[in-house]
Amino acid sequence: MKKTYLIGFLAAAFTLAGCATQPQPLTEPEQSTAPTPAAAQITDLQKQLTDKNARIDVLNAKLADMRKQNADLSGLAKSSADDQAVIAELSKEKAALQDQVGSLQKEAASLRTAENAAARNLQNRIARLSKEFAPEIAKGEMALKQYRDVLVLSVQNSVFFVPDWPTLLPGGRKILHRLAPILKEDPSLVVRVEGNTATAESSPASLKLYPTSWHLGAARAANVVAYLQRDDGVNPQQLVASSLGRYHPIADNNTAVGREKNRRVDFVLVPRDLWDLQGLKTIDQGPAAK
Repeated sequence: MKKTYLIGFLAAAFTLAGCATQPQPLTEPEQSTAPTPAAAQITDLQKQLTDKNARIDVLNAKLADMRKQNADLSGLAKSSADDQAVIAELSKEKAALQDQVGSLQKEAASLRTAENAAARNLQNRIARLSKEFAPEIAKGEMALKQYRDVLVLSVQNSVFFVPDWPTLLPGGRKILHRLAPILKEDPSLVVRVEGNTATAESSPASLKLYPTSWHLGAARAANVVAYLQRDDGVNPQQLVASSLGRYHPIADNNTAVGREKNRRVDFVLVPRDLWDLQGLKTIDQGPAAK
């Protein structure tokens, strides 16, 4: 009678332990348009949870089988105590993993919110630029292109400069006055101003001051960013001046029409986080300086 009572007590205890360690369903993270490190970590942690649940199920099945066989009470009690200790340890690990999954799901949700906000900002910027410069775009003096999260606003040199010279024309200054408010709307935006020239003979006066296409392209880009900062109040930390010389043509340099298209100023609008990431990729990962 005493033995039967003890077996019944242990059976009830095993049943309660099995119920207490049943895995709780996890909320799957929402799918984003692009994979993130947080999403990958969530997938890995959920796999670990699945493995631990499987081990718990095996141990519970073992206990049930031992009860069915009505093995020796002392041996059953010892094995049961060992298995329950393992189950308790696995349950703790499972709870810790569930906490990590929850934290990573919150992080993933935050990243998706930021990505959605960035996408909205990008579309708003496209709409603002397209509307503001619709007349110039229609006449072929300007063009707006999108490359993933980056916008490129190309302006023909004839809008800004006379041939072979970097001094801004009055019409070019008016274009910059209209562009500046859009650039200042997002202080995190980096504006890379690229001076592009064409393959052609320059005047002696121009060659004396700007002996190569690198020099002329750089002078033009520098004058544009200086004007945006000085006259239109654009934060200089948003601005980058660079020269691509004649080495990045978009049309045939052997024709007058092609050369005219190649002479341009490109405004490359890059989100700050993307700009910083690209900058880090160019750093030589050599040994730290001592």
